[in-house]
Amino acid sequence: MWFIQLNWLKLLAFSALIIVLCESKVHKGTSKCEKMDCTQGKNCVSSIEVCTNLTAESQGQKISLDEPHNHMLCFASWMTPNGSYEPVMVKKGCWMNDEVCIGQTECLEERFSSPIFFCCCDGDLCNREFHHRPKENKERKKSVLVEPGYTKQVPEQQLIKTILYSIVPILGVFLLVVTIFFMWRRHQRHVGHTQLPTVDPSLAPTPSQSSLNLQLLELKAKGRYGSVWKAQLPDQYVAVKIFPLQDKQSWMSEIDIYNLPHMKQENILHFIGSERREDTLNTELWLVTEFHEKGTAQIVLMCSGNFQVGTRRYMAPEVLEGAICFNRDSFLRIDMYACGLVIWELMTRCTGDGPVKEYHLPFEAEVGLQPTLEEMQTLVVTQKVRPAINPSWEKHPGLSKLISTVEECWDQDAEARLSAGCVLERLGQLSRNVNSGSEGQLIDQLLSSTPLVSHQPQHMYTSSYVPNTAVIDMGRDSMLTSDSYLNSC
Repeated sequence: MWFIQLNWLKLLAFSALIIVLCESKVHKGTSKCEKMDCTQGKNCVSSIEVCTNLTAESQGQKISLDEPHNHMLCFASWMTPNGSYEPVMVKKGCWMNDEVCIGQTECLEERFSSPIFFCCCDGDLCNREFHHRPKENKERKKSVLVEPGYTKQVPEQQLIKTILYSIVPILGVFLLVVTIFFMWRRHQRHVGHTQLPTVDPSLAPTPSQSSLNLQLLELKAKGRYGSVWKAQLPDQYVAVKIFPLQDKQSWMSEIDIYNLPHMKQENILHFIGSERREDTLNTELWLVTEFHEKGTAQIVLMCSGNFQVGTRRYMAPEVLEGAICFNRDSFLRIDMYACGLVIWELMTRCTGDGPVKEYHLPFEAEVGLQPTLEEMQTLVVTQKVRPAINPSWEKHPGLSKLISTVEECWDQDAEARLSAGCVLERLGQLSRNVNSGSEGQLIDQLLSSTPLVSHQPQHMYTSSYVPNTAVIDMGRDSMLTSDSYLNSC
């Protein structure tokens, strides 16, 4: 009997030893932590996780992490959606070998913001309570208890930062608008409508001798973009337009214009060259062209027989007003106004309704042969008068189709005028539709450089597009020169 009792005692002792061995830990640190898993729609139920039971999978086999070299810890992770102070739990459980948390009994997060906050600690169930205390301005932060076991720190400067985040973008937009406005104003002063000023030529300084072996003789004019001198090369007289350095862009623009295709012809002022002149006091930009004795480089007045051309008679309304937008497109629109007058003149030389009548210049019936600037301003700008359309033209099969083209060329609104390419297209279409008659002769004249009435002096027109130039033959070449100005037909 006693032998049986002894065996029973040995069995109990052996079982107790097994239980102790099973519950004992080999790792260092924490033995158990609070466990929660709120991810993937799982219910956030709190339980106890024994860190001794942690395993890792390697090559398809589970390996126990309960090793002497591992230091077990507890952790907690949570979120604060939309800046809310109320935490939303993500996970809690056992952690391992995080040197930052070894020996730390409090689960503490010190980052100011993060998509997911995290803290870890060393001690059994130390993750039941977790805290958020950012490092910045620790002493000035106030503790707000949101829920049991969690403390969120509210910095006093958060309101200031929120205000700054709201004000800075507004100030940035305001400064951007102000900057754009002043840049626009500055651009308008250089490119916008500018009154054409004149200056007494006697006030202009005499430039130094040119390295082109060019001798300046006489100041002819001075205006917005510089002065114009009569000068002499060894074999000819030339005109020299002198720009100040601040008007370098205008100087370069004129050079570019002279270098355009179709500009090298006998009816366009010949460009000789350009030069940059520098001395100790100032810098000047010179532009050299051929010289015309009967006119200045600002407004060329030339005579052909009894016809004074290139005068105010052909000036567009915006030119007569003295307000021109200094860009290529505006000069082309000015030319198209004069083109409409030239086509009108050609139409008056047609025999559509009988013998050709005596030739008259545009506006000759209203202001005579030599109108003043004031008369043209009153007539064209104020009263908006244009040369009369012969009523018989409206009944003519060819001329009637040209009336609208002429009227659209000399439209009071520069933006509404036709382009040279569009006029050429219309004339080409009209030429294909008209097989014979005087209207066919008119179309052929407009599409070629042959004069319509051989006994009449060929009419010449001063181009406003080419600054300070001689006359341009309003034939095919000049139409092509302006063809780069595009508009809807």
